[in-house]
Amino acid sequence: MNLYEESYLNDAQNTLGEMFEYAIIDANEDPDSFWETFARSALAKELFNANPKYLIGMSGQELYAALKYESEGIFYYPEGTPKYDRSPYYWAGWSLAYYQWRRMISYEQLDLSGITLSRVVDMYVLHEADLEVFLERIDGLLESERTAHMLKRLRLYAGMTQKQLSDSSSVTLRMIQLYEQGQNDISKAGSEVVLNLAHAIGCNIEDLLI
Repeated sequence: MNLYEESYLNDAQNTLGEMFEYAIIDANEDPDSFWETFARSALAKELFNANPKYLIGMSGQELYAALKYESEGIFYYPEGTPKYDRSPYYWAGWSLAYYQWRRMISYEQLDLSGITLSRVVDMYVLHEADLEVFLERIDGLLESERTAHMLKRLRLYAGMTQKQLSDSSSVTLRMIQLYEQGQNDISKAGSEVVLNLAHAIGCNIEDLLI
């Protein structure tokens, strides 16, 4: 059983791939911050619910503009540049759309389980492999990171984006991303870093070190 009719799949993959490529390359969005905004949006839920307006009725640029309006209340539609070759960001979106279709897992669930756009782009070496290989790779990541890092859970509970937490704590956005992805061990961070993060979120230091 799949998420929606297979006849929609190719358009859905192309649209999501185009949106990520446009957002990162033309609109200069931070890949993982943009991914989080998208994954937790009402627009992503409409894609999961197979709403044809979003699934096949929009271009990647239009999908980006709709998300920007939902998340920031602004209409932002920078001019796109000609794409002669598909980028790793396109492949990431194209592959994630396929994963959602096959596994019927929402983008929000993927985000909460530690999947980020950067982690998917790092799998670009698989772009010529069968998509079943990609499915197995993501399945493996979800199995090994079935629960999100405590920092991410507490941040989301506080209603903060990664960027807001970075601004409030004076910890760089990249460092926060690395902690949440488990690539850096927060228990080995300097005491000032952990203290600033705890104060910004409104939790105890011990909560971050569980």
